[in-house]
Order: sequence, then C-alpha cells, then structure tokens
Amino acid sequence: MAIGHDHRVVNTPPRAEDVCTICYTSGTTGVPKGALITHRNLASAVSGCLYTGICGRATDVYLSYLPLAHVLERIMNLAILMAGGRIGFYQVSFGKESLIHITITIAIAIAILVHIDVHNVVWMADD
Repeated sequence: MAIGHDHRVVNTPPRAEDVCTICYTSGTTGVPKGALITHRNLASAVSGCLYTGICGRATDVYLSYLPLAHVLERIMNLAILMAGGRIGFYQVSFGKESLIHITITIAIAIAILVHIDVHNVVWMADD
C-alpha cells in the first residue's frame, strides 16, 4: 500500500474510440479472427439491452450459457450486472446440477446452440 501511495499515477479514463476488448470469432463464416470492440461499441450495445428491456431488474437471474469470449454473452453479463441482477453460469461438467440451485428469469442463445443443445437442457430440467 505504501508503494502505491508513493507512486501515484494520473487517472486517464478511456476515450470512446479506444479498444475495450478483443472478441474472437469462431470462423463459422470465414477465417477466425479477433474483432476490436471499442468502449463506444460496448457501451451502446449494453445501452440497447437496457433501453429495450431485454435485461431488466435487480430481481432477474440470467443464465450465462455462451462462452464468455462471445460478444453477446459479454453484453448480457454487463447489462445484467448494471441492472443489479444475478448471473448463474452453466457448467457442462456439472450438467443439470449447475441449474438446480437457481431460478432463471432470463436466458439467451444463438441459433446453433438452440439447434444442438436446447433439447438436452429442457430434458435435463424435466428430470
């Protein structure tokens, strides 16, 4: 703590056009690559979620199912946290056990996951 106190640095907030993160694409439509996401991109995507009511209230529990490297998952996680909600992270290694302790109010998926996995998740929930 003393070292930090003795070597203070000036706070320089990021600019809207500064890169916030790099999201890696899977390459389903071409060669895999890193997409540069600016602070403006991320802030406007989260604002869109909050404005449209996709991510709502402090009482909501969001099922985080997509990989955290997926841009939609990052946006939803930020929007839920900004609204004061909670996030339950699905873990394949625990199967249905990772879902039984939470009451999910919001879940999203991308087309390929709906086609492949939703039937298994619904089946497991009915056990």
